[in-house]
Amino acid sequence: MGILLIIGGIIALIFGGIITAVGLFLSTAPFIGFYGGIYAGCGIFMLIAGIIGMLGATFAMKREKWSFVVVACVLLIIGYGFIFGLLSLIFLILSKDEFIS
Repeated sequence: MGILLIIGGIIALIFGGIITAVGLFLSTAPFIGFYGGIYAGCGIFMLIAGIIGMLGATFAMKREKWSFVVVACVLLIIGYGFIFGLLSLIFLILSKDEFIS
């Protein structure tokens, strides 16, 4: 489950960086600048989801903070790491008894 969160976090970080860069580039265009800002905002959300996914992976490997790992899985489901977040959430629910808190 921790490895799946790491892979999903890396995917979210990569695509989040690309989407942010494209959004910032588009925000300088004369007539579509507003849409570029929205695109950049979505990319920043992906970057945050990737970072939280990576933090959730470290807690999942230590079997600590179950609720934080659930949040990390849900954020990756919303983002580009969909299949990895979903699989991690399924395995997390199955192994809830192994977590400290």
